[in-house]
Amino acid sequence: MANTLNTIFKATPLTVADIQNPAADYYIIKLNYATDRHFDWKPGTAGLFTLPHQKNTGSGFRFFSIAGVPDEHAITIGTRTGKTASAYKAVLTHLHKGDRVNLRGPIGSFGVKNDSAPVVMIASGVGVTPFRAMALDLTADQTRPIKLIQSAHGFHLFQSDFEGVAQKNARFEYLPVESGKDAQTQMLATIKELGDSAYYYLSGSSKIVKANKQFLKQHGVPARQIITDVQFGY
Repeated sequence: MANTLNTIFKATPLTVADIQNPAADYYIIKLNYATDRHFDWKPGTAGLFTLPHQKNTGSGFRFFSIAGVPDEHAITIGTRTGKTASAYKAVLTHLHKGDRVNLRGPIGSFGVKNDSAPVVMIASGVGVTPFRAMALDLTADQTRPIKLIQSAHGFHLFQSDFEGVAQKNARFEYLPVESGKDAQTQMLATIKELGDSAYYYLSGSSKIVKANKQFLKQHGVPARQIITDVQFGY
């Protein structure tokens, strides 16, 4: 317990390696370890990020899902700024290479809950970030069906990474769609195929996660097999 608390409350120092703006208000931020202190996490969980040497950062911190796996030896996060960036994100997205970022955690328990059941991931918008980590972690798992339904209008964050997983794992099916209606069509087809043998993982805004959970329950998926991760402040 003491080791766990120490991991959560002691900062892991990082430095900015790269900031990409692949489309509209989407950003992908890659961070390297600044010291020998590294960070260990379960794919799907989040961290608390602070900007120790920056001013005018609003609350001074944000929670972000970690969009990668420990084997990458770096930390990747994805975010959106919206039409008007918050004070924190305005600073975060304009950091320079080598600037310091501190990470605490891991936080949360989102992630694959069963080692043998089919995995169905359902994401909206930037809610796909924890699924990049989970998909990469499942790349070598060809023992069960794995599906990702990603709903986003115009741009699908981390699409090339998911396509890469699909090329390596014949059991991984990547299903990018443009609307919530299209996502529900894919969800219905998946329920018909896998039923309650699968675990369904939902990530996105509170409103969309709630709606998708209700949709799954209405079509016979037991609540115990619906795992949710609500994204706040992205």
